[in-house]
Amino acid sequence: MAEEKVSSVVKEKLMPGESVIGQVRTNISDMVATDKRLLRFSSNNYEAIEYTDISGIKYGTFRGRKITSRVLIVFCSILLIGIAAMIWAAYFDSSVRNVSLGNAVLLSIVCGVFALLSLAAVFTFDYGYYQFESLKIGKDTEKYYRLMRPMFGSSKVDNFIKTASEKGGINLDKKKQ
Repeated sequence: MAEEKVSSVVKEKLMPGESVIGQVRTNISDMVATDKRLLRFSSNNYEAIEYTDISGIKYGTFRGRKITSRVLIVFCSILLIGIAAMIWAAYFDSSVRNVSLGNAVLLSIVCGVFALLSLAAVFTFDYGYYQFESLKIGKDTEKYYRLMRPMFGSSKVDNFIKTASEKGGINLDKKKQ
């Protein structure tokens, strides 16, 4: 495996004979996997944890803003269906003459398609994360050893986790938690 390009800050922290096998950037910190240990760099500190100290990597789903966004999208879908119902009510009302049958059908189809697509999207997309588990990682620093798995372009994070788990002999539990 070819050695990755690394910054001078990372090179300073490497032990003699140690090479970088993978790195990934998160919004909290940068994670670097070497052939001997896992390094975490943040704005003003650096931590290293040996692979032997990591008991496993678990995959979980994020439950924070996800619930709020799901409720919002379900509400918007109901609103779209309500708009379609009001269009049909206006079509059948004899006092309103500016809604044609073609417009009512077209707008109902558009509202229905957007409602179904948004409902399908909100319940199929998964906001996941990988959590490194170790006795040396406390509850207060646990979030720093969590790699969020983005909805799109998650292959870099997946490859980093796969490389780190294979090199370190770490058990990877990819079942949804």
